[in-house]
Amino acid sequence: MKRFSFLLILPLLTAASAVLAQGPLAPSAGPAPFMKSLDQIEPRTPISSLPFRINRSGSYYFTQNLEATPETFARTSIGAAIEITADGVTLDLNGFTLSATAGVTGKSGILVAEAPAGDGYSVRISNGFIRGTTTVTPAGAFPSRVWTVTPGGFQHGLNAEWARASEFSRLTITGSRSRGLMAGRLSRIHQVTVERNGLDGIYTNQRAQVSQCVATLNGGAGIRVDGGIFTDCHAAENGGVGFYCVAGSNLSRCVSRDNLSHGFFTTNASLSHSSAHGNGENGINDGAVIAFCVALNNNLRNNASEQIFGNGRMGNHPAP
Repeated sequence: MKRFSFLLILPLLTAASAVLAQGPLAPSAGPAPFMKSLDQIEPRTPISSLPFRINRSGSYYFTQNLEATPETFARTSIGAAIEITADGVTLDLNGFTLSATAGVTGKSGILVAEAPAGDGYSVRISNGFIRGTTTVTPAGAFPSRVWTVTPGGFQHGLNAEWARASEFSRLTITGSRSRGLMAGRLSRIHQVTVERNGLDGIYTNQRAQVSQCVATLNGGAGIRVDGGIFTDCHAAENGGVGFYCVAGSNLSRCVSRDNLSHGFFTTNASLSHSSAHGNGENGINDGAVIAFCVALNNNLRNNASEQIFGNGRMGNHPAP
């Protein structure tokens, strides 16, 4: 007769089950989100239509080329295609063009409005093109060379005359009826090209820093600043003076050529390491200090004028 032995293993199974059954059966929550929202990545406001008023501080950018027509302003009080009425604004044209058809009159491309408190808004505008339809055409040869202006499009390309301590950089402004860029006091203007505007290319009546700028074929002065600091700028074939810089201005490494009037008009200013060629009147007219400059083949409208006229002269060609 066979005998069978049985092991009692129930307590062991019960203990193992108790160990395996610890903790809740529901799955744990997934990991917390770690991606940033689009607003966190690029906290900027897009501009995709005209007219557009910026009335809050912050950063704004173009999403495409934008064109202003007379219909753009037909039912609005906004004084420009883009109007800024706030402090602390950054506007990036993002490589795009703000343009106007010939029929647009009395409106600027971009206008920084006058602040109610009178202190002026501070803004930064950069990286794009502002274009009207004005043409400036020189014809003939000195002494009877003339500049003909055919107006069209924006009154001013960028009108920031009332702004303060603002910055304008990497801009090309062409074809405005009057001035290309009007900047307020203590502005910084860097790598701005102004071409074929009906009056002055760059204008500011108070202290500014102007560097690596080019002004060509404008109907008036190429660059006109009171009390400014200029470095590495170029003014050519403008229908007025190349550089009009007074009230303590300081210019270095600048070139002025083939302008209707003086190459440099620099009353109570200093000019160094610069050159003037082929201008209609004096190459360099007056100045507190004129040092290490060259002026040749100027006076093409008036042979009685001088290549370099002024005091404090040293190391120039022609020599005093």
